[in-house]
Amino acid sequence: MVGSLLGGTALLGCDPQVIDYEDVSGVGGTSSSAGGASSSAGGAPSSVGVGGASSSAGGAPSSVGVGGSNLGGAAQVDDFPWPNPPMERGVVAGIEPWDTSATGCCSRAPGGSAQDACLEGIPGRVVLEIEQSEDIQSLQFDMASRDGDSMVLMSARPEETVNVGVMETTMVPPEGIVDLSPVFWVGSDGPFPASAAIYLPVSQYGYSVNDPGVKTVLVYYSEDGVGFEALEKAPLEVFGNGALMTQPGYVVVGAGPDVITCHP
Repeated sequence: MVGSLLGGTALLGCDPQVIDYEDVSGVGGTSSSAGGASSSAGGAPSSVGVGGASSSAGGAPSSVGVGGSNLGGAAQVDDFPWPNPPMERGVVAGIEPWDTSATGCCSRAPGGSAQDACLEGIPGRVVLEIEQSEDIQSLQFDMASRDGDSMVLMSARPEETVNVGVMETTMVPPEGIVDLSPVFWVGSDGPFPASAAIYLPVSQYGYSVNDPGVKTVLVYYSEDGVGFEALEKAPLEVFGNGALMTQPGYVVVGAGPDVITCHP
């Protein structure tokens, strides 16, 4: 059995709508560089975390001290160029309609089963600074959730210093997949960091892959939150369900038809 429950959040069948995030204060995390260098004044992330840290080893982030909500970076959060989530429900390209309930998985989709692992996402936003470097840098975004921390990780080799923002949404998941996470938005206030890999939490109690030889659990991406497609997997899956990102957009972990079975 594979799968994890890194801070489950999700949905009780809500209607898609534009969500006003203006009054949501940021929760934080920390960042560090490959090679073990500690962050210092002038190199500190724009959000200071309490109870979480991250480092980079071999080009991928690893988490330390998962637990505790993190506060900070309110000014950066308020000034960040956040998008407005779309009103219409997204669709995954190339997948015919199918009965996701047959998998036994709960879902945030309208009419989906409302299990603890599939409560709707909590609107939350975190902004961290990532510095220009020839080495891999890593960021840990601790998104507050009902059952603890919902942690999003990023590794990248940025060509210039920028702020990176992660937003957890209450968006209805796209049609065509079993949603294994809330929908997140990941972006930056400058050039999107090069060589970026994003790692998302899974909020199902557990699931079995019906055909272990097939890469069936993927991160799905959409620039506008409407048309989704699968991203290329990140090289090190030990850190979670990861994918390579080249530009800002909405991401969600999901599985296509007849590929997984969930276990309550």
